[in-house]
Amino acid sequence: MAAAEFCSGMEKCYANYDLAKHLSRNSDIRLLKSLDHLVHQAISILNGCEKAISIKIELARELLVASDQRLSASLYAIHAIMLRSVRNSQQDRFCSATNRLVDMDFFSSPFEILPNWIEGREGLFGDIISTINEDSITSYKKEMALSPPSSAAYANSSQNLQFCLGVISKLPPFILQELAIYVRQFMIYKFDYSSSFSSFSTLGLVSLHHLRAHHNWTTYFDSIIHEGAHQHLYHLMAHHRLVENEGNFLVESALRTEPRPLSGIYHGMFVMTRIIIAFSLLLELPWFHNLDIPIVPAESDKKTHDTYFDKFFKLCETLHENAQLSSLGVNLLNECEMCVNNIRRNTQLESRLQADLKGRSAQATMAI
Repeated sequence: MAAAEFCSGMEKCYANYDLAKHLSRNSDIRLLKSLDHLVHQAISILNGCEKAISIKIELARELLVASDQRLSASLYAIHAIMLRSVRNSQQDRFCSATNRLVDMDFFSSPFEILPNWIEGREGLFGDIISTINEDSITSYKKEMALSPPSSAAYANSSQNLQFCLGVISKLPPFILQELAIYVRQFMIYKFDYSSSFSSFSTLGLVSLHHLRAHHNWTTYFDSIIHEGAHQHLYHLMAHHRLVENEGNFLVESALRTEPRPLSGIYHGMFVMTRIIIAFSLLLELPWFHNLDIPIVPAESDKKTHDTYFDKFFKLCETLHENAQLSSLGVNLLNECEMCVNNIRRNTQLESRLQADLKGRSAQATMAI
């Protein structure tokens, strides 16, 4: 069944396990097909390892069809390196990346927290960081210059990350079920200009900045839901166009200080929807409703004076004014707007966010 046909009538702003499984499996199968093609096109330079790799690819394909297992983010990173090596005529790099397929595990369990990479960037981290940097150069003309956190920062962040996943498990099960399909691995890093990120070239990886002193586990709650939403749209947009007039022009974003392409605006709208849904459900839990802890959003956007609702409606306005959307894109946008308006009318989330925002502003003023 084609992804577009499967999505018909299922363009839900809420998490959907069946749709996630379908999209993710299709993406994984397509990746294996591409890997197999790349390997067979380079038989003359691979010194016989292509046979072992082809067997692994076929076994992986059978396992994907027969089970709920998903490919690892590191395999996506290797694939991206191989593609770039072909485009740039880098034969040695292609062979090195391909040889790594022989011994690597193609699969990953959900929510694996990668160890701190403070000891170096070899192997797994080399593949991932190289891919992230090359994506950044392509998109932003510069490397991300990630660095490892201190051992203490890593320990604190990984502990809060595990606690946060436990909190998410207390929400309606469809949220964690979808996340478990999309999010295979977490990487904790240090970088001043991004609190979290995902990449189409490393599907399944969610990278999180280590928690700063004023953060708490709600910051990771924000980031995990945020990046899970990106992962969903990466898979969905790989199979079906949402924005028809992507073009080369950029527009002002309510989430970033720099202009963004329309697909980025659409991503932002969907991300805000998912965050608003998740926090509204979190607020319904009695223990959190009575908990004296502020909601501290991630700060990658550098625009911290708007609530999630403010940002959502600004993004919708930008899309209505500038975007030409497919029928699926229109349906999803309309459903997101209806969902967020309903939450705004029927929950205390907006007043809670505004109160927490004022509290953080007052603390910042006192600090100055």
